[in-house]
Amino acid sequence: MCSEIKRRRVKLEELFSPKELSRLLKVSKPWPYIMVKRGLLPYYKMGKVVRFRWSDIEDFLERSRVERRD
Repeated sequence: MCSEIKRRRVKLEELFSPKELSRLLKVSKPWPYIMVKRGLLPYYKMGKVVRFRWSDIEDFLERSRVERRD
C-alpha cells in the first residue's frame, strides 16, 4: 500500500511539550513532570524528549473533575 494512502487513514494528533502543556492549562511549569512522576498522566518519550497527547490530557482532566455537591 502506498505511504500516502496510509497517511490518509491515520488520524494524526498533535503532541505537546511540557512547557506548551503547562501554558495551555495555566499551571506551573513543573506540573506536567509532577503528574508523570505520580503516574497520573500518560506521556511519550523519544530519547530525552517528553510529549503529551491531547486526548490523554482530556481523559486526565475528565478523571480529575470534581462534581458539585449540594
